[in-house]
Amino acid sequence: MDVTTQAVSVARGAPTAVPAADGDYFGRQGRQLLAGGYLIIPILSGSKRPAMPGWQKAQLAAGDMPPFCGRGYGVGILCGQGDQPVAAIDVDTMSEPLAAAFVRWCEVALGVACERVGKAPKLLLTYRAESDGWGKATSSTYVDAGGREHRLEILGRGQQFVAYSTHPDTGKPYEWTDLLGGLTEVLAKDLPVITWAQVRAALAEFERLATKHGLARKPGAAGPLASQAPAAVGDPLDTFEPKVGYSIDRAGALLRRVDPTDYDRWLRAGMALHHEFSGSPDAFTLWDEWSAKASNYVGAEDLEHRWAGFGRQSGRPTTLRWLIKAENEKARATEVAGNGKRFRIQKPSELMSRPTPPDIVQGILPRSALAAIFSPPGVGKSFLVLDLTASVAMGRKWRGRRVRRTKVVYVIAEGGGGFRKRVRAWVNHSDIDVDEFDQWFGLIDEAPNLLGDDYAELAERIAEFGDVGIVVFDTTAQVTPGANENSAEDMGRMLAHCNAIHQATGAQVLLV
Repeated sequence: MDVTTQAVSVARGAPTAVPAADGDYFGRQGRQLLAGGYLIIPILSGSKRPAMPGWQKAQLAAGDMPPFCGRGYGVGILCGQGDQPVAAIDVDTMSEPLAAAFVRWCEVALGVACERVGKAPKLLLTYRAESDGWGKATSSTYVDAGGREHRLEILGRGQQFVAYSTHPDTGKPYEWTDLLGGLTEVLAKDLPVITWAQVRAALAEFERLATKHGLARKPGAAGPLASQAPAAVGDPLDTFEPKVGYSIDRAGALLRRVDPTDYDRWLRAGMALHHEFSGSPDAFTLWDEWSAKASNYVGAEDLEHRWAGFGRQSGRPTTLRWLIKAENEKARATEVAGNGKRFRIQKPSELMSRPTPPDIVQGILPRSALAAIFSPPGVGKSFLVLDLTASVAMGRKWRGRRVRRTKVVYVIAEGGGGFRKRVRAWVNHSDIDVDEFDQWFGLIDEAPNLLGDDYAELAERIAEFGDVGIVVFDTTAQVTPGANENSAEDMGRMLAHCNAIHQATGAQVLLV
């Protein structure tokens, strides 16, 4: 043990507890953490649960904080994403000797970290990942003579931890027991950086120490899950199956229509997700969260064991096409049967508990299947929509509002002469990298007929451009030649074809 590590070990025991006299952890410590480069979310008082839907992708700014300040919310930290991705090591053990031995190893092998304690001897160490996008990694689960479980978790993308709040079990504030003073005193960029190889080493060391301290590996428990989305082993050409090209969000929407208690569908859905996303941690998290809704859910350990096995299977793989086909057939059968099961009365709490997709442009353009912008002729609709969608494509704020970057396909149905001038003016004014713009903003200089069958070929071209989030038709009149705008039949056909484009590509259709 070197001198620095020895000094830290001796000094431990003088914790920094941060009670909030007015209960405003989010307003006080939250502002400090945000200024320090952390991604924060509100935590329900006396709980470990986030207080907002869609928290996994929330990237709050100072202007988003007021609704949560002064209302007793705790503050949590998002892991595995952002410019300074946090990777937290959650030491989930009630064995004090095991926890102490593991922390000593971390101080030497990984560096001295901020250390948070909620219910001792359980603790959490905070580091910075060498890159964003890491998923969760876990050790095997161990049990002691009293049946208590012990394991290690590395929290990554899709996870969070409580930084400042009141612990739900102890009723006392979380404590930061390190010499550094806790996260409010350390910038995110200054956290010790760890690599994926060090994550694997930490999992192995925890298991070694668990065995050394007399713990037994839980019977039937899966081995450690530590995968940074490795590519699946390639099958021979005669069993090769291409991927569909869905995003995680689109796959999740498809999965929500499937009953996770049906064992065959549950297993095949896992295989399909593994194939589509090459066994990525995000895909596993999606499968696990969906599986947890079933009454027969047995825990993440069982899923981890099966997930690892999916990547070693031979023969023709189960793909997302099976899931798409099965659900389409199921929907058609339900419609034909007319048994009323397509519709059910839901409780308001069910709808409120569902995460709300984040806006594409904050407060202006929600994420949906269809949107429209309209005005009298000649007031500048096209330039407004170009400015908005080009800003989205480049990931730039639009009129001071945050955007969710996504690819855009702009259908110039009114003819490209004037529009080319607008694009040139926008590019010159914005001072952007044209090569990068070409990768994110595509143009179709031809007017399709959305009353006919052009929508099918159009969807194929859009899909070829990649994961497109917005498709613009400028203007609607030019893509519905001969249509009567007061005809329910004409407008219904056009909207149905717009919805078909959305279903095929996942993109929002924006009509001008």
